[in-house]
Amino acid sequence: MFFTGEVYYRYDEKRRRMDPGYPRPIHTDWPGVPTRVNAAFRFHGSVFFLSGMKSYQFDLRKNQVVKVIPANSWLGC
Repeated sequence: MFFTGEVYYRYDEKRRRMDPGYPRPIHTDWPGVPTRVNAAFRFHGSVFFLSGMKSYQFDLRKNQVVKVIPANSWLGC
């Protein structure tokens, strides 16, 4: 996935093209995630979104943000 502005794109690596129906608004599919996403990664059933000075943990089963922590927490700062 690629996040830019208020939308995101889903890329199919096998077909080497964007999936049909994209871009889609971030707030539609990722409720609670800010529209400015600097980076995202998946870890143990969650997607973590880094936005500015915060990190948002999005639980894929609950389809919601379950925790917001300082972004530099990942670095042990």
